[in-house]
Amino acid sequence: ETLPGEQAQIDWKENIRFQLVNGEIININVLVLVLGYSRLKLYALSLSKKQSVLISQLASFFETLGGVPKVILNDNLTTVMDEGRTKFQAGVVNEKFLQFSRDMGFKIQPCVVGHPWTKGKVEASMKLLDDIHAYQGKLDFEGLVKLIERLNYEANYNINQATGHTPIRLFEQEEESLLPLPSDRIMTLYKIDKRPVKVGQDALINYKGSKYSVPNQFRGATLHYEAVSDYLYVYSSTKLICTHKISQKKINYLPEHYIDLYSKTLSWQSDIEAKARQNLNKIGEFYEYYSRNK
Repeated sequence: ETLPGEQAQIDWKENIRFQLVNGEIININVLVLVLGYSRLKLYALSLSKKQSVLISQLASFFETLGGVPKVILNDNLTTVMDEGRTKFQAGVVNEKFLQFSRDMGFKIQPCVVGHPWTKGKVEASMKLLDDIHAYQGKLDFEGLVKLIERLNYEANYNINQATGHTPIRLFEQEEESLLPLPSDRIMTLYKIDKRPVKVGQDALINYKGSKYSVPNQFRGATLHYEAVSDYLYVYSSTKLICTHKISQKKINYLPEHYIDLYSKTLSWQSDIEAKARQNLNKIGEFYEYYSRNK
C-alpha cells in the first residue's frame, strides 16, 4: 500500500451529457484526485479538459490539501503526456506540465497503457459520480456544482471498504507527510483568474483597469470571466458569449458589440454600421493619445 503523502492519482470522468432544469443540454467533466494512503478524494466540475484548466484545478486541489503529494499518477492524459507510457518506453511528458510539476515539487508517473489496474483507486471512486444521472433535468448549473460538492463530502466521510476507515480520518495522519506548497507567486501563476463581474449600462465589463465589451442584451447582468494566457473568456451561466484578447488599451469593443449598441441608442440615424465603425476608430485614437500623454 501507498505511504502517507507519497502518491495521488488523477483522472477525468468525462463527457457526461447533462440536462439542466431549463432544458439546456451541456457536456460536463469531473476531475478526480485520490490520495493513495487515506483515499481522500477531491472532485471538480468543469466544462473543459484543456491543459490550463487541469493545471489550475490541480493547484486549487493542492491548496485544499495544504500540501503536494510526492507523485501524481495519471492514465496518460493527453494534456500531461505527449507520448503515452507503454511496456517498451517511458513516455514523454508535455513540457508545460513538466514545468508545472517542477514548480509544485511532484513527480509524474504515467500508467502503462493497457494495464488499468494501476489506477484502480481513482476508477473506484469515480463510480460514485454516476449518481448525478439521477438529477437529470432537476438542477441548474449552480445546483449541479453543489451536487458534486455533496458527493465529494459523502465520499470522504463514509467508511472506505479497503481501509476500514473514513478518508477524512486517515487524511489527518497523511496531511503532515505532504510536500509544502510553493510560494503564493507560483500558485497564482498557475491558477485561472475566474470571477463574477457586473456589466455596466455601456455593455462593458472591467478587468484589471481595462474595459471589455459584451453583447448588448447583457447590460446590467452578472456574468463570469476566465483569464487564460492572453485571452479573456466571458460566460453567461455555462455559455461562452465572447472572447477578447487581453489588452493594455483602456477600452476594448468587439465591432459587432458596438454596432449593436449604437443601433439601439441611435436607431434614427441612417447607415448605422458605417457611423459605428467610424466612432470605434475615434474611440481607439482617443485612448491611444490618452495613453501616450497621461
